Amino acid sequence: MVENEIKEEKKSAKLPKNYEKFIKKIRFTRKKVKKQLNNKEKKNTKRIVKCNKKILSRKEKGKDIYLKINEFNTNGKKTVVYFIDSYYPIIDGVVSVLDNYATYMSEYYNVVVCCPKHKNKTYVSDKYFVLGANSLYFKAQGYDYALPVFDATFNYYISLLKIDLIHINAPFNMGNFGLELAKRRNIPSITTFHSQFRQDFYKATNSELLSIILSGMIMNVYQNSTTTITMNEFAAGIMRSYGLKRKKIEIVPNATSLVYKDFDETLENSILNKHKIDKNKFNLIFIGRFVKVKNIDFILECIKELRKTHKDFSMIFVGYGPEENAMKKYCAENGLVNNVIFTGKILNEDEKAIIIKNSNLLVFPSTYDTDGIIKIECACYSVPTICFENTGVSSGFVNNETAFITKNNKEEFVEKLRFILDNPDIAKQIGDNARKETYITWKDVGKKLKVIYDRLLNTKNLKNAKKNKDKTTKKTKI
Repeated sequence: MVENEIKEEKKSAKLPKNYEKFIKKIRFTRKKVKKQLNNKEKKNTKRIVKCNKKILSRKEKGKDIYLKINEFNTNGKKTVVYFIDSYYPIIDGVVSVLDNYATYMSEYYNVVVCCPKHKNKTYVSDKYFVLGANSLYFKAQGYDYALPVFDATFNYYISLLKIDLIHINAPFNMGNFGLELAKRRNIPSITTFHSQFRQDFYKATNSELLSIILSGMIMNVYQNSTTTITMNEFAAGIMRSYGLKRKKIEIVPNATSLVYKDFDETLENSILNKHKIDKNKFNLIFIGRFVKVKNIDFILECIKELRKTHKDFSMIFVGYGPEENAMKKYCAENGLVNNVIFTGKILNEDEKAIIIKNSNLLVFPSTYDTDGIIKIECACYSVPTICFENTGVSSGFVNNETAFITKNNKEEFVEKLRFILDNPDIAKQIGDNARKETYITWKDVGKKLKVIYDRLLNTKNLKNAKKNKDKTTKKTKI
């Protein structure tokens, strides 16, 4: 009796307006998605056949690349392709982030990194597959300028590869190539915002207006991808100030692969002796590229002032860059040679970790960086950071609790350095707090990133991926 009443109620219930139109739309969308998936399968089958023909026709040159593409096309795993405008042997924060993204994701997906060749050579990784595109190397800037559109061989390899998701880590030539590829193949794309490009443009053009126009133009890459991610709310605010209109920006923090180690004493002493580092001194450290936007001139000026009152300290510069010779010249002219150490480029993780472990303070007055992996690496060994307020570096820190934060002012910065050198116990306590509050590994970050990947790889997102727009739509189960 009750069941009959419920059925009668359902019959008498009023249907919503345009109900039939709504049902037709659902059916049409179902057919459209099914057709798109079938077309995609056909194209992927053609890619496999083509790749097999190439494998059979090749004896040596390029055969390993065709074999790897064929493996990815046929092993049943999804394929994620990263695009970046610089890559090893050039080292910077963006390259480090991408390397860790790709390494972690290779546990779950086929991973391909598309990058510029360096002096006509492609860096090879044993963790994931790397495809290099032709490029021009500009020594003054220390970067490669990718030319993927004009590399027929690179384009042919890409045409044979089945791709399920594209992740863009730079908005220039490689990034634009990746976005166009995602549109053509109707697959989802992610862009990660790493750098304050407006500062780069201003340095190149010396024009505020041109810098605003150019930074607005590169926002098209971020605007037209399926999803945009960045490291913190400060960086998200920069994107919006550049003209990004999308409402939602995913926050995926930076991290480190460093894990605290107690090193063999012989090895530790060997590394310290190699770089003439005295662990009994108060050691300040900077790690990164030696470029003006990192505020390295400011660091040297502060060290010069600090030396007037404090003699027994070292400033360790780890890295390389176009300003290195100018930095060494400044040290020689201002009597800083005995207080400043240049280690050069360090690729070995243990060697870098030993130097960090025997340091007391990270000096990081950059207004350019949107975050800074190095501050997390230093937190691993309880080394605190000194930085400017209202910057990407200070994002996530609390002044005098997890870091030392000052105004963008040389006198105040130097005064804070003097205080820290006079109070090493306080610096140690701040470093311990930083380890507890800000230290995070790529494994933790990778889990969050994988959730985003899995969501985009779901076929229900196919329609949104094709539109490449950030619209809030009503969710309808199909």
